[in-house]
This record gives sequence, structure tokens and C-alpha cells, in this order.
Amino acid sequence: MSIRRVLVLESVDDGITEYRKRRAELSPELLNYEIRYCYAVDLTERQRVIPPQVMMQEVEEAGLDVAEFSRKMKACVDEFVPDALVVHDGFVFHWFTGTMVAGLRDVKVAFPALRIAVENGQWHARGIQGFFDVFDDDTELEDLARAVV
Repeated sequence: MSIRRVLVLESVDDGITEYRKRRAELSPELLNYEIRYCYAVDLTERQRVIPPQVMMQEVEEAGLDVAEFSRKMKACVDEFVPDALVVHDGFVFHWFTGTMVAGLRDVKVAFPALRIAVENGQWHARGIQGFFDVFDDDTELEDLARAVV
């Protein structure tokens, strides 16, 4: 199955994410892809202007609800209808791995043809146990994940 439409899941929409988005826009390797972004956590206006360390602490303290995350992700997939979902292995994924993977499992059940990868195949390196049914393991998808985030 050829990948054309890619949904990228980032931790939050901040300056670092904007840099990655701009880099992807300018990448000749990604010219043939339609890429859209979604975010695990929506920042408040205040969180957009406070120092990143403080924002990250607030995000960690607030937690991540699996049902809310799952609903949000299903809505993003339903709206954009991507061929692949690339998960950025950022701070929200690190702090809430189980919650995010549980939500992504719900997405995979709802959209079984959707191919899902974590940036740089990190699910292998991090030894995420019991989640192998969520992530797809193929070269095309892993190459795309490396290029897009």
C-alpha cells in the first residue's frame, strides 16, 4: 500500500514543533506527501508564552486522559483520512506512553488499514511491551517517520 497522506502526532504545538513542520515543508523527500499535524495536548494561551520547562511541567501535572486522547485522535483521523500516522517520540509520549498507546490502539481498531509508526522506530528501542499490535513494522513507514519528524 502506497502512502500519500500522512498525519503527524506531535506532543504540543510549540516553537520546536513549528521548526520541524517548516523543515518537513522544505524537504524534497516529502514533496509527494500531503502532511497534516495533530497534537496530543492542546496548550492554553498562557502555556504558549511561558518558558518551555514550566509549560512541560504543567502538561505533566495535568496528565493525559486515555478516552479524551482516543476521541481526539479518532476525530483527526476521520477528518483527514490519512494512509499513515507518524507519532513523534516527544515529551508527552515519554511521560504518557501507556495512555497514548492505549488511545492509538483504539484508533487502530477503528481504522484497521491505518499504518502507525513511532519516530525512528523508538517502540523497538524503548522496549514497549504488549503494544506490537498498534505499530506497523515496515521499511517504507519507518523511512517516512524518520523524514517527517
